[in-house]
Amino acid sequence: MAGPWVIPIIIDNVFNTGNAYVLSPSGFFPLRDSTSVWPLGYRHGLPFKIFGTAGPLPVELSSFAANVFERDVALEWSTATETNNMGFEVERNFNDGAFAKIGFVNGNGTTTEPKEYSYIDRDLPVGVYAYRLRQIDMDGVSKYSDEIEVNMTSPGEYSLGRNFPNPFNPSTTIDFSLMSDGQVTLKLYNALGQEVKTLVSGNYTAGTYKIDFDGSGLNSGVYFYSLEASGVDGSNYFATKKMILMK
Repeated sequence: MAGPWVIPIIIDNVFNTGNAYVLSPSGFFPLRDSTSVWPLGYRHGLPFKIFGTAGPLPVELSSFAANVFERDVALEWSTATETNNMGFEVERNFNDGAFAKIGFVNGNGTTTEPKEYSYIDRDLPVGVYAYRLRQIDMDGVSKYSDEIEVNMTSPGEYSLGRNFPNPFNPSTTIDFSLMSDGQVTLKLYNALGQEVKTLVSGNYTAGTYKIDFDGSGLNSGVYFYSLEASGVDGSNYFATKKMILMK
């Protein structure tokens, strides 16, 4: 048979195994082996096996999203598959500053099943935030996800929320919102109007805040908490709410 000759590979049902044929101008012919039982050589061509393994699959990130809850940002992401995944560094920048690590979430090593992850970035002031993930393999190799952006805006008004739980023993939470940067005080009074404790005093940026209060050192009874705010824009706010400590 005259050339030219090429040796194509035909895979026969089994991963990384097959048989070799030669191609002449008149068609395919199997490579011959004089020891073959088949009179003209191997009936399906000369067998071969490819040695070696495929490289590891990368971590396949299928989603990455952020949701804002008051002053917290909840990051959620999922993977379709993972290979050799040690985990994820969570990185953040604020108002176009440099990215910095704020947390780490462990990965699931190697898996072909979908996995879900989450991380909460808490108590953030007003501003623009960008987040990204740095996925790190067990051998230290890493790669970055795409970035997502979150805009934490100022509340549209001042407010002082009701403490929860109420009645309480011994701890409760008070929340308030500021529509402007400014000076803020939050004080606790007894039923006679006497000041018991200052819970907050200082300059705060616009946003929503939660204050945890522990009444372990106080007697049972009715108390009042008052918020006073003086904004840099000239705005002012004052409000009082009642709480009940029941031991």
